[in-house]
Amino acid sequence: MNDNYYTLEDFVADDHFRQWVKQPHGPSSRYWHTYLANHPEQADLIQQAADLVRKLSEATAALSESPNAVDEATIWSNIREQVLAQEDRRQSPFLTRHRSTGRRWLMVAASVLTVIGVGWWLQRSYSPQATNKTGQLANTHLQRHVDQTNIAEKPRLISLPDGSSVLLQKGSHLRYPKQFSGGKRMVYLTGEAFFEVAKDAKHPFFVYANELVTKVLGTSFTVKAYASDKNVVVTVRSGRVAVFTQSDKNRNQKISSPTLDGVVLTRNQQLVFARQPVRLSAPKGITPAVARDVFVLNQASFLFDATPVSEVFALLEKTYGISIVYDKETLGKCRLTADLTDEPLADKMLIICKSIEATYTITDTQLAVSGPGCGS
Repeated sequence: MNDNYYTLEDFVADDHFRQWVKQPHGPSSRYWHTYLANHPEQADLIQQAADLVRKLSEATAALSESPNAVDEATIWSNIREQVLAQEDRRQSPFLTRHRSTGRRWLMVAASVLTVIGVGWWLQRSYSPQATNKTGQLANTHLQRHVDQTNIAEKPRLISLPDGSSVLLQKGSHLRYPKQFSGGKRMVYLTGEAFFEVAKDAKHPFFVYANELVTKVLGTSFTVKAYASDKNVVVTVRSGRVAVFTQSDKNRNQKISSPTLDGVVLTRNQQLVFARQPVRLSAPKGITPAVARDVFVLNQASFLFDATPVSEVFALLEKTYGISIVYDKETLGKCRLTADLTDEPLADKMLIICKSIEATYTITDTQLAVSGPGCGS
């Protein structure tokens, strides 16, 4: 068991959670009662997940032969792929708070019964080929999101599918889709991270952290939201961000709005959200000394005027804690004139490489740059 439960699917797919729902006074009851006490904001989500587990158990009980552990895993893989994935696409997959009508639950239960019947029939009739197929379907679904946890002492650089950069602090966890789709870019944070978001006004960027939602169109900011902390802190380095709570009655409107609605923060402003009781403070300005402590990038200047690329790369290495591999004899002689302030790392590298006619590849620990160089 772990504490990384963000979606309805996370709970329902967890065999310990399902066992607790079926046997609420069993060995795992203490864990789940403690979890619920530590995460009261997820009470609605847990209730929905428990209701779905009960419906699925009723549907499974209708089978003429009880499934064994392998068969049950196959059934749940089918359910995750064909039923819960539909829920995930329709709803925000973090701390969802929607009320399901009785009719809707009947439709879900009917769909699940159909899925179970088909999955069971396939498993019985075409094993092992069908089992392999359902396993592939389950793997496809599970791979739709990427989970990154930083256990190192230094910040960990993560490049998102849209080109945004994230510096994830020690003991922090980030979940994001392998590819952003639809009209929103959504990530889910536990802990602390500095975000440099690629500008895209048509596809707003959302950070879900505990009970707080931060919405931006393209800017740089820090979110500190450790599970054990009483407060969630958002600090803006540049641009504007909107902050609102998961329990805000106008939450859906603020999410779908093309503008930034909610408590709006601007450059060098900070907001503290008290989790218990739920309370948003007014944005306050921060001093340069506080900014140096809060911002991972330490207000580094990325304004270059005929600066040797060797110096540019050295600054990027120091700022992002990443190694840049390149031919110092050829590329190091190139010079760069550009303003890369507030650009995500991917965009910084794109501009640099276009300027010196080079290309690059990136991982979470290293950049490799190659090109013919600039001559003497």
